[in-house]
Amino acid sequence: MQSRRLHRLSRFRRNKRRLRDRLRQRIFFGEDKETPETMEKPRVVVLTGAGISAESGIKTFRAADGLWEEHRVEDVATPEGFARDPALVQAFYNDRRRQPAKP
Repeated sequence: MQSRRLHRLSRFRRNKRRLRDRLRQRIFFGEDKETPETMEKPRVVVLTGAGISAESGIKTFRAADGLWEEHRVEDVATPEGFARDPALVQAFYNDRRRQPAKP
């Protein structure tokens, strides 16, 4: 039983690695396996995270004055919260969009 489980896990990891490699190939080199030098259209890669938001002056979620200090996650970031109070959820995300970002 143990060896069967390990074999399944090994096969899962191998398939996951293959899928990740194929996806990476598509993202960075396109479907045709073009090289960056031969690409006709530019590719855009966006790197983001809480550190970039904080540096730009946008509130982060977990900081002392972060977004979760004013709202509960369940109220504004779940389908159930939206079903209970769609106006609150829309106001929350509209406020996020209105925050000025510094370049």
